[in-house]
Amino acid sequence: MKIARYLILGHAQQDALLKTLLALDLCLRILRSCIRAQQPLSASSRYYPLRVTSLSAMVLYIFEVRGTPYVKMGFTTGCPWGRVRDGFWKQVHPEGCCGKLGWDDLQLVSLCPGTLEDEASIKESVPPTCGEFWPLQELDMLRLAMKVLAIAEHNCGSDNWELPLPPRPAAPPPGRGIEKLECCGGSLLRCYGCGQQFKLWIRLQTHKRESCPATAEPRPACRLCGTRVIKRHLKRHQTSAGCKDVAAGR
Repeated sequence: MKIARYLILGHAQQDALLKTLLALDLCLRILRSCIRAQQPLSASSRYYPLRVTSLSAMVLYIFEVRGTPYVKMGFTTGCPWGRVRDGFWKQVHPEGCCGKLGWDDLQLVSLCPGTLEDEASIKESVPPTCGEFWPLQELDMLRLAMKVLAIAEHNCGSDNWELPLPPRPAAPPPGRGIEKLECCGGSLLRCYGCGQQFKLWIRLQTHKRESCPATAEPRPACRLCGTRVIKRHLKRHQTSAGCKDVAAGR
């Protein structure tokens, strides 16, 4: 019934309602953090403003994609300019961003303390249009979500929650090499062991190492349940409910 009532609203009313609900959700986060806010700031919290370009800094960033009506929000450790040294060519993106995801196309517009969990929370509250891209018109909503999380989760003040934007380097730092999706001029990569095709080189290498019948490494057996699992997934598998049930004889 509630969903039906929502659907009969006009688009403007729906947007206003969603923004109100988001603001209420973010305010609840602040309220839940009130008790923590009375605690002395941790060393890591006080140190955040000094670590914008540090290799260990955890931050949320927003880049505007020049010449398009989109922005890209995400998480990184270290300086955000290092994150975009090869552009965002490998990221799933709206059609309007095709051909415009290189170093010169990206402009850093916001930066604040944050974690992968914060990034996931914002995506849930303000769903992206595609991948990690939002319409430029939702920039204010993204910054509001980042602000509330910075205050609630990272002991930032309401007036200084954003970190200073590091200056743009004259040239991109050395990267791994530019690799593009097919829509931006890249080409599919074929596995010669089984014939499957992949959009990215790293996906091809992972496939050859873990899944290709002709080249994959033998999968070790789980010592708890006996299931053969990809090596890098073994620890996660052993904590799964399925593994525990088999090991317990259920």
